[in-house]
Amino acid sequence: DIGNDDRHRRRLHPQVEIRRQEHRRVLLGSHKGFQLIVNRQRESENAEIKLDPKVDRIVFLGDEITESWGTGGAQFFPGRPYFNRGIAGQTTQQMLVRFRQDVVALKPKAVIIQGGSNDFAGNTGPATQGTVEDFFITMSDLARAHGIKVILASVTPVCDCVKNLT
Repeated sequence: DIGNDDRHRRRLHPQVEIRRQEHRRVLLGSHKGFQLIVNRQRESENAEIKLDPKVDRIVFLGDEITESWGTGGAQFFPGRPYFNRGIAGQTTQQMLVRFRQDVVALKPKAVIIQGGSNDFAGNTGPATQGTVEDFFITMSDLARAHGIKVILASVTPVCDCVKNLT
């Protein structure tokens, strides 16, 4: 399985790689325990944020691809009211579970949702295109019901035609 082969994994900042490994260990050991830890951590982070109604916030919701933005020497949109809510290893189902606290509660003008690769990797069991679409649709419906603009992002498609690229 190429997704579990370290030779093909993109080199991540050491802290992200450590968090990613920890998330995978916990995910594989106890899905509910992992979700509870993440939910409590985010509730605490969100409680500390002072929401200025005059500021147009944007939330980036996703998996390890989103989580990795702003690691290393780079910062995540410095000086901008943007929130990175990426969590390594998460599926769209898990993103939906935390959507209210990580998106709706922050009252953003827009949410950028990127996910799905971990669904098809089977991180929480088998997934179909239909179930992943349903989770995206439900997140989009929740956002629009709260007046939040939805922007869906995607990773570049890959194929088995060039082994060095996939």
